[in-house]
Amino acid sequence: ACIIRKQLKKRAHVAILLPNSISYVLAYCSIILCESVVVPIYYKSTTNEIEHGVNYCDVSMIITDSDGEKRVLNSKFNHNVTVLNVYTLELKSIGKLDTQAIIHSPDCVSIMLGTSGSTGNPKRVMLSDSNMIENALGIIQSLKYHGDERFLVALPMTFASGNTSQLV
Repeated sequence: ACIIRKQLKKRAHVAILLPNSISYVLAYCSIILCESVVVPIYYKSTTNEIEHGVNYCDVSMIITDSDGEKRVLNSKFNHNVTVLNVYTLELKSIGKLDTQAIIHSPDCVSIMLGTSGSTGNPKRVMLSDSNMIENALGIIQSLKYHGDERFLVALPMTFASGNTSQLV
């Protein structure tokens, strides 16, 4: 969280390009704690899909591992992006960092989840902090969750159902 906070202004868009792992969860929570916007990118995405997601969502930083870093550093972005490797904690900039701050409220965008892309390139669904809390409360109520159960996250955390119904 400290690295993100030092590099970016609040409400900056930060992509996570990681497989389901504790690193993914830590990156996700760090982004939220820094009052930035989570942009999950499916780990098995092609370079073109990564480029599209980063450009479409105006991502300022990508959090990834060494394998993802290789794909990202060979990508072409329409703006400047910083890459953070979760294992080495090294930052690599592709161009000069330039982000805009946005005033935070519960109605500000918190996450930009990708759609399936069934009609072309995937679009992004923007959910606010309030949306995420209401989703989580609805799932807790429908599952009659009491707080002492444990769940196995079986879906990619970058997908809507894996994110809202399993991770959050």
